[in-house]
Amino acid sequence: VPAEMLAWIDHTISQDLNTPALLAQFELAIQTKHAPPDEKWAVVDCADRILGIGIRSLTRADLRIRPKSASITEAEIEASLERRKLARAAKDFATSDAIRDELAAQGVEVMDGDPLGWEWKLGEA
Repeated sequence: VPAEMLAWIDHTISQDLNTPALLAQFELAIQTKHAPPDEKWAVVDCADRILGIGIRSLTRADLRIRPKSASITEAEIEASLERRKLARAAKDFATSDAIRDELAAQGVEVMDGDPLGWEWKLGEA
């Protein structure tokens, strides 16, 4: 972590545990496009250790919010995605598209090519 950032974090958290300011800096570090990824991660990691959020141990499943209208379980989603993967491997794109459409009808957005490697997310059904 750059020395000036550590000094700022120390100063901020020492001001009666100014958590709102630290959270704002945390968010800014994530959103800043021109900062090198290792510096961003250092800020996030430092703030995470201070605040005890547990960002380093979060999984994609931890970040899912299940809408009340969801009509399908994660196990069912994963099974459908496995069937879809097999259909795509066999170049059976009609079946693959049908499975994607079935999932969409149940409030699941299939995320092909997502840069984070997420395969799906629950939408608003």
